[in-house]
Amino acid sequence: MTDERIPKCKTENCDNPVLDDGKYCNLCKQQRKENRNKNLGIGGTVLAAVGAVGTALYKTGVLKYIPTYAAKAVKFVLKK
Repeated sequence: MTDERIPKCKTENCDNPVLDDGKYCNLCKQQRKENRNKNLGIGGTVLAAVGAVGTALYKTGVLKYIPTYAAKAVKFVLKK
């Protein structure tokens, strides 16, 4: 008889055995992959939207006034 213990999944409330070398069982691995893919998809959409807004602001010339207004805001805050 061997005295080796079967590694258990590290996910909370999951006692499934780990089949491959790793920390999580196959079910938890699949759930983690789905969550990762969903979050990356949302992040990519947000990044594209921010880029589009930034490009639009740059083309309209609004961005060149930001340093002026930022300097005025800092002076106003430091004055008080």
